[in-house]
Amino acid sequence: MGLSNLWSIAEHRLLVIAVGGSIFAYDEDSKDCHERVSTHDCASLGFCDEELINVIIEQIHRLSVQPSYSGRTVEPALQLADRLAAFAPSDDAGVVFLITEDEIDEVVRRIESALHTAYNRMQ
Repeated sequence: MGLSNLWSIAEHRLLVIAVGGSIFAYDEDSKDCHERVSTHDCASLGFCDEELINVIIEQIHRLSVQPSYSGRTVEPALQLADRLAAFAPSDDAGVVFLITEDEIDEVVRRIESALHTAYNRMQ
C-alpha cells in the first residue's frame, strides 16, 4: 500500500487496523497503536444506494477513517484489493491504493527502483 516498504509487504502481512477510538487504533489482535497518520478529509458516499450506505455506517461504527499507508491497512481494503486483483490476467497480480499525487509519484519511483534492482539481480 502507499508509501509502504514494497519488499517488506511482499514478505510480511500488513498491519491491519480493525477498530479505532480516541487517538488509538487497534489491530486485528486488539493491540493498541498511537495513531500517527494524518489523513485527508473524507467525503460521505452513498447517494441513496441503501446497500452502500449500510456498509459505510457499519464501517464507521468500527473505524471511521484509516488510510492504507506506511505498512498499515484495514480489512475492507485487503478484501477489495483481492477482488480487484482477481480481474487481472496474471496469477500474482497486486493492487496498490494511493491517495495523493505525491504518494503516487513516490510509489511509482519505488516500483521503478524495485524493478530495476530485480532486473539487475537477474543479470
